[in-house]
Amino acid sequence: MNEGQQANFDEAILLASNHMANLRDFDYFIDVHRSRFSGIRPLPLRKKIGNEWQMIDPEIRVSKTRI
Repeated sequence: MNEGQQANFDEAILLASNHMANLRDFDYFIDVHRSRFSGIRPLPLRKKIGNEWQMIDPEIRVSKTRI
């Protein structure tokens, strides 16, 4: 999506604002923050391990400990 694009933060904001200016180009907007606050979570990812698929929950954080 951003490959080959070299825009600083201010330019990126301007480009995004211009892109979203025409509301007729959109059917829906999703408020991700409000959705998460309401308990709506993304679908879990699947990863094939061996011959079976396992679900991977992106919400689980693995902390690294030093031995």
